[in-house]
Amino acid sequence: MRSLFYPLGGFHMILNVAICDDEENDIDIISDYLFKYQMIHDVDFNISRFQSGQNLLNTYSKHGVFQLLFIDVEMPELSGLDVSKRIRKLPDRDVKIVFVSNYPEYMQNSFDVQAFQYLSKPLSYEKFNMVMNNIIEDFNSTHTVQFIIKTDLSEEVIYSHKIIYINTIDAHLKRLEIVLEDHSIETIGTLSEWEISLKDYNFILSHRGYLVNTSQIHYFEDKKLIMNNGDAIPVSRRKEKEIRTLFAHICISGGL
Repeated sequence: MRSLFYPLGGFHMILNVAICDDEENDIDIISDYLFKYQMIHDVDFNISRFQSGQNLLNTYSKHGVFQLLFIDVEMPELSGLDVSKRIRKLPDRDVKIVFVSNYPEYMQNSFDVQAFQYLSKPLSYEKFNMVMNNIIEDFNSTHTVQFIIKTDLSEEVIYSHKIIYINTIDAHLKRLEIVLEDHSIETIGTLSEWEISLKDYNFILSHRGYLVNTSQIHYFEDKKLIMNNGDAIPVSRRKEKEIRTLFAHICISGGL
């Protein structure tokens, strides 16, 4: 199984965007606005279009991974609010939701699903541009980076702050295990690639086979790092002094 990863945010930003509206014309308008926005800003959008909430949910639950969702509130069968409530229960529930509606009174309901922004119809690029600037600023200000882990069957968004550690399963085959707070993923790559991508996000090599998130360290004893999930990670003799110094600094600064 071939797996790939690429970063979202912190570098050239690439966002997977879903637009869900029963009116095709409104989908076209948002798509055009996104293309216009990416021509001016350092961001690219992969756009998926849906004309019903159920179609969006079907794609989302199988293999859809989105960072940004524009959704019409008033749609037949499933409203945008109902769809958003279901999405918030899914594993990649951190998607930013922008409600689109003819009726401002729906704005109050948008708080129930942590909608990031609200756009009123008819849409204008001036307002759209302001909303997008807020969204991009929020992505950039969060001290985390997102990655899409792609496999032959699916893809998954992971966040750097939820990575506990990454370890090498088979160096020859470039097989890695990414241990997250609630599950693990096997992927293809090298620790050196991940070390470069995560260099600004408090990760350190404790051993030639382990890249650990320093914010996920519970304590340090007997040449081992005990992580927040209870796993014990070996510390090489070469890295021991550096990690002891780092650990002491974290403790003094109140990080642990």
